[in-house]
Parts: sequence; structure tokens; C-alpha cells
Amino acid sequence: MGRRPDGRRDRRHVRGRTRAEVTVKVRALQRQRDGGLPLASGRVPTVGEWVRFWLDHIAVHRLRPRTWEGYWSRARAWIIPCLGECRLDRLSPVRVEGFYSLMVEHGLAPSSVLLAHHVLSGALQAAVRRGLGVVNVCRLVDKPRRTAGEVEPLTPVEVRRVLEAAAEQRNGVRWALALGLGLRQGEALGLLWRHVDLEAGTLRVAWQLQQLRWRHGCDDPSGCALDRRPMARASQCPKRHGGGYHLLPPKSTRSRRTIMLPDPLVAELAEHRRRQLAERLALGERWRGWEAGELVVAQPDGRPVSPHQDHLEWKQLLAAAGVRYVGVHLARHTAATLLLQQGVPVRVVMDILGHAQLSQTVATYLHTPPELAVDAAERISRALWEQAA
Repeated sequence: MGRRPDGRRDRRHVRGRTRAEVTVKVRALQRQRDGGLPLASGRVPTVGEWVRFWLDHIAVHRLRPRTWEGYWSRARAWIIPCLGECRLDRLSPVRVEGFYSLMVEHGLAPSSVLLAHHVLSGALQAAVRRGLGVVNVCRLVDKPRRTAGEVEPLTPVEVRRVLEAAAEQRNGVRWALALGLGLRQGEALGLLWRHVDLEAGTLRVAWQLQQLRWRHGCDDPSGCALDRRPMARASQCPKRHGGGYHLLPPKSTRSRRTIMLPDPLVAELAEHRRRQLAERLALGERWRGWEAGELVVAQPDGRPVSPHQDHLEWKQLLAAAGVRYVGVHLARHTAATLLLQQGVPVRVVMDILGHAQLSQTVATYLHTPPELAVDAAERISRALWEQAA
């Protein structure tokens, strides 16, 4: 089976009543060896063992960091506690369907159940490809459906009230970027001044800011301690790694884009830059900055603004403007809807938003405002009924 950690050969022995039974067991061991799963006894791994191995040694190399964190969170909270003790080859469709029902009974949203399905299915499919003698039972059950809720973007009147209130905030330009250009939260918080050309009136989306969770760097996370006390959080591990603020590439190649800036936004950015430089001079040596570069949206000392703090400021802004609460992402949704309602070609809106498919732009953001719906009703009325009368 290879080599043990101490360098000795790792030999396994199997028994069976017949030669054929022994041959089956030997081939199972060979598949496990070739799949790279380190097991002490040569047995079929449990769901918990394989999901942990898949996340830490396979999925971590192909998933985006935040996606990987979300997968681990779902596995740690639900998959491992509920299915972890079941052997991979004994996991049945009925057991999986019962697991999904349990999540629903505990009040989890359909999107959360669907995420658990993706994690479990991905792990099982990896086991199938590595010849561990299992079946991806997730493909034999009905996939949970995500229910799309009705989204109501801000109206033009509400947007103007929000922008007026944002002008009084220190980082008010952040909301002009979201409502005017549809920048995602990470794209706005990760925007660097070197990617803004005020003379040419352009802005280049090249990175997005992500706040990643810290990971343990010690051999035994359960016993990690600074003063011999157990610590549950990796952020307190003295050998922690991988966490903090990072600039990561956008979601797709299309998300890397250059956007033309409206003239009012150019002037607002220039004034924001002037105030930022004045703050830096006033702080002097207390200005810390950030090693990745100067951020357009930053704390007074130049450090990044956390997504959590950004969300709180958005809530405070809506309250100050007297506007109903909507999520931060609805700022992007509002920008896209207003662009389409102003007659901007769908292809241009797609490029501004950084979408990969035209259908995504139309299906997600194209809403019919009430005034256009009334106009359509009046037109059909004149065409069908008024002439007949």
C-alpha cells in the first residue's frame, strides 16, 4: 500500500472464504491506494472521513477560497454530524433524502439544502473517479430546488435620496460606484487607485477584496493553545495561516472589465481622493496603509473596510435617507435595472456588469416598471377595444 510515515512498507492483509472473495478485497485495497486515501485498516472510508479528505486535499485546489470555506462550513455543521458515521458504500438514496428532509425540518432555506447537496455530490463523485467502489447516490435522488424570491430594486427617486445621504458620508463614493456602475461588494472594496484613471474617465475592475477565515497551523487543532487552554477558533492559533484580507481575481474572466465613468462620478472620485490625501497627511505616521496598494474605499488609516462594516454602513445610509431596507447586493441589482430601463442596450449592460451570458443579464435584472406596464395596457386597449367601439 506504499510507505508509512516512518518509511517502512505499508502492507495489508485480507481474509476470505474463497479465492474470489479475497480477490475482491485486494482490488478494493488497490483502488484505495491508487486513490490516495490514507486508511489504517484498508476498510471502506466513512462519509465523514472521505468528505474531510476530499475538502482538505482535493477540493481545496480547485475551489475559490470563499467557496471552499462555505463547503467546509456546510460539511462541518450538517453532513459530518448526520452522515459522517455511514460507510460510503452503504450510503443509500433513502438516507440522503432523509438527510435533506431533516435540514428542511430544522428551518434551513432551500439554498442551504442545495449547497449541502453540492458538497456531498462532489465528494462522492471524486470517490467514484478514484475507484473506491462506491456510487454517487446524490445522482439518484431529486436535487433540492432553490426558490427564487421576488426582488424589488430601488426606484430612481429612492436612489437619488440614497446618493444625497451618501454625499455626507466619509466613503459615500462607494455607494455611487454600486448604484451607478453595479460593482459587487468585493469589487468596490478591493478597488485600487492605480486602476482608476480620472483623466480618461475609466475604471478597471481587476480584483475583489475577500476576508478569508484563518486556518489552524498546528498539528492538533483540538489541543491548540497559547497557555494550555483549548481554543476552538483558528484565528487564535499561534500558527494560523490563510486568513485576513486578500485581493482575489473576480468571479470570471468577463468580470475583469474596464468601465467608462459618468462625469459626475469622475468629479466625486476626484473630491474623494482629495479628502483621502488630506486624512493621510493629518494622520502622519499613524497612517498604516495596505501592502496591496492604496484603496479607493478604505478606513482613515488606509486599511481595508471589512464586508461586515460595509453592510452596517449600508443599513445606516438607508435609514438616514429614509429608504426601505434592501440587501447590499440590491445596489448592483438596482444599477442594472436602471440601465436597462434607460434604454441602454442589453449587451452594453452585460459588459458593465461583467456577466458571462446575455441571458443572465436579461433574466435577472430586466424588470418592467409600473409606468411601462400601464402604457402597455393602454396601447392594447386602444388597439382592440376602442377601435371596435
